[in-house]
Amino acid sequence: MALIVLCLTSNGHSFMVFLMEKRMKNKRTAIFIRGARKQMRLTQQQLADRVGARRYNIAKYETGSTAPPGGIILNIYRLLEDSLTTVA
Repeated sequence: MALIVLCLTSNGHSFMVFLMEKRMKNKRTAIFIRGARKQMRLTQQQLADRVGARRYNIAKYETGSTAPPGGIILNIYRLLEDSLTTVA
C-alpha cells in the first residue's frame, strides 16, 4: 500500500530510493538464507523440502530476486536453531 502512495505522490527520484531500500532488504535476507543453508550443510532441494518450499524459490530467495514469505523465513530460522542446539 505504501508503494502505491509513493508512486502517486512522489517524483521518480524518490520512487527509486524506495526501490533501492527494498532491494537492500532482499539482499540481507538472501545472505541470511544462503548462510543458514550452508551452515546446515544442506542443498537447496533439501532446505526446500524441510521448510515447505520449492527448490527454484529457494534459489530466488538466495539471489534476492524474490523476497520469501515470513513463514518460510521463520521455518528456516527454526531449522537453523534446531541444528545449532543439536551441535551444542
